[in-house]
Amino acid sequence: MRPASVLWPRLVLVGVLLLLLGGLVQLFRERFATGDVYPAYSSLRGDPLGTRVFFESLEAAGIEVVRNFRDPAHVSPGEGTYFLCGLRWAQITGSDTADVEALLDATRAGGRLVLGFAPQVAEDEVLAGVRAALEEETRRGGSRRRDRAVRALHREFGIDARWLQSKDDGVLTAVRTGDDDLPGTLPWRNALAFEPEGTAWRQVYAVDRYGAILERSYGRGSIVLVGDAYLLSNEGMARDRQSALLAWLLGANRRAVFDETHLGVLENSGIAALARRYGLAHTGLALIAVAVLYIWKNTSSLVPPAARGADADEPMAGRDASSGLVNLLRRTLPPGELPAACVAEYKHAAPWRRLAPEVQRALEAVALSARGDRRRVAEAMRAAHELLKRKT
Repeated sequence: MRPASVLWPRLVLVGVLLLLLGGLVQLFRERFATGDVYPAYSSLRGDPLGTRVFFESLEAAGIEVVRNFRDPAHVSPGEGTYFLCGLRWAQITGSDTADVEALLDATRAGGRLVLGFAPQVAEDEVLAGVRAALEEETRRGGSRRRDRAVRALHREFGIDARWLQSKDDGVLTAVRTGDDDLPGTLPWRNALAFEPEGTAWRQVYAVDRYGAILERSYGRGSIVLVGDAYLLSNEGMARDRQSALLAWLLGANRRAVFDETHLGVLENSGIAALARRYGLAHTGLALIAVAVLYIWKNTSSLVPPAARGADADEPMAGRDASSGLVNLLRRTLPPGELPAACVAEYKHAAPWRRLAPEVQRALEAVALSARGDRRRVAEAMRAAHELLKRKT
């Protein structure tokens, strides 16, 4: 067994890592629960800036409610109410009708398209830049394709924007102008209002004689422009819920689609999304488990360590270089060949050439006398030592 001094640091490290992982999971869970990681007016957002309360209210009322995370070009035609909340006027005037052709087709087929605009205090810089570029191109006789793209909403719907002067508290009053069974007035927190061209649009609410909420027929369906999407937000639902207006926006449809793509929330078509779609999530977990086991195998042996005896802590005696040389000679040379090998190596040294010829012959004779007879090795080595000693 491993001693406690080795196990405790590892257990503490594992505990700290588990606490860190649990904290990260809880942090992401809370962030996604409130939805504040999503843009304002997203139906995934539960704080005052989102529209989740409206989404869940329709769901609780028995309405089929779905979110659209795919490109608007993939919207399937059919009856239903399509909510685009939190739009900016520059998003509408700066894009072509071809970008939302699928939504328009669904509206023509009997759907209802509700465009809710986020509160703005004035014409934003993007729209101002677009207008300046358009006027410059018009003066120079520039490309008509850009004019078509920028003014697509004007030509298709016959509508333009007007910017109101807000009060000190930022709240105006929208007055009902139609015969609908709706509240007589609404608090209005947006400087955006509409000025329609022609009689296609019906004014439902007005602010300073400009349209605040407009409606028009479009094929078998209808389009509604809501100049202040605050009425659809969680904060608006909590402070001043206009239930009759919300029911009127839904219309007679029993299906509501909240679009998220115009807010930048798109469906992720990566590997993880494909794995979830085709039921391969468990395969990914299995691969992670295999990776963890592989790391564990390479960091910790599955074989238990050998038991250590009572004298395991005592130092072990080592061997010097002479002992290593003796072991090497024993493995490579037969015992009877040791004197002959020593004389053969000595012949390559300089002292051999300084020996008298009779001494050289005596050493060779001593080496040959022990060849093949291991019992005479020690005697031959002593005789050779005496010959060299006598010479020196």
